[in-house]
Amino acid sequence: TLVAVHASFGTVSASRTGEIRQRVMYRHEAVAFQWIDATAGTAYTLADEGSVTVPLGLDFSFYGIPRSSVTVHANGFITFGGSGAASVNIALPDPELPNDMIAPYWDDLNPAAGGNVYVLLEGTAPQRRLTIAWVNVPHSGGTNPASFEAILYESSGDIVFQYQDVDFGDSSLSFGANATVGLENPDGLDATLYSFNQPVVQNGTARRFITA
Repeated sequence: TLVAVHASFGTVSASRTGEIRQRVMYRHEAVAFQWIDATAGTAYTLADEGSVTVPLGLDFSFYGIPRSSVTVHANGFITFGGSGAASVNIALPDPELPNDMIAPYWDDLNPAAGGNVYVLLEGTAPQRRLTIAWVNVPHSGGTNPASFEAILYESSGDIVFQYQDVDFGDSSLSFGANATVGLENPDGLDATLYSFNQPVVQNGTARRFITA
């Protein structure tokens, strides 16, 4: 784009090249818990601090940007091109990596010690949904495994977090007491945060993130 500023003694011009995108914001709300059994999908046994990149298999935009693949991280979050294992969760937003993220339960998890991450694509266009589930995955410092999931909906662009069991057998870790739950944009300067290190994530609950 070219911007010109006119003054009585001449014209000052400045140029900036780049794509202008409409700012996209999200809000969240409680919805009915309807657990999706993703174990019929593809199972991934991730290393501690590990990740895997998989195709989305559906038309989906995040913060107004069309996406084709997603990286699933052991520590309870997914990113779109962002990097960083990040076992220590932080409040959102923060420009520190990882960014461009969906965090249903970002904490220091260790699927290498048990459980699996499952990715399940269902439906037909334009009504497909992708479920990414951490099933029976233990915390690095907990005694009990946890199961939770994030669902991406093609038709609406909604994102739903579901919590089947997030009780690690330790009150300092359970129910979100040591976790980050929310969304963050690509540059880490904007986010929609549900909770940070607060025990407000209850078993048998779900939360939907939709564009505001």
